[in-house]
Amino acid sequence: MGVFFTAAALSLACLLLCLPALREASCRRYVGFSVLFVMAVTTSTDLRRVFHWIPRIPGQYNWTGKVLELIVSVVAIALLLSLDNWKREEFGLTLAFNKGTGIPKAAQYRRRQADVIAAVQHHSSDE
Repeated sequence: MGVFFTAAALSLACLLLCLPALREASCRRYVGFSVLFVMAVTTSTDLRRVFHWIPRIPGQYNWTGKVLELIVSVVAIALLLSLDNWKREEFGLTLAFNKGTGIPKAAQYRRRQADVIAAVQHHSSDE
């Protein structure tokens, strides 16, 4: 039962933090969605304590709770993508890199590292 009290308390805190968004009509439904999301994620963490039929993933940490949290998050993202025309990029779900990130940076680092090694070798050969 403590799971539901914790979820309710965190959902209330989320609602209080979202109160300024109630002024804008376009944000009102997100307030309700965020409160439900906090309730679902918080409850899913310890859902196995309430429903003992949920299988336990062995290990030192609460892997069952983590898997359930991931499922809740994927469902929430899927709902926003399908119902509200959000874009995958708004969630960071993209395979493209911004210009100047990723592999080119690594190549620049290796080039600088090779220049330093060459300079050290050149300096030590002068001595």
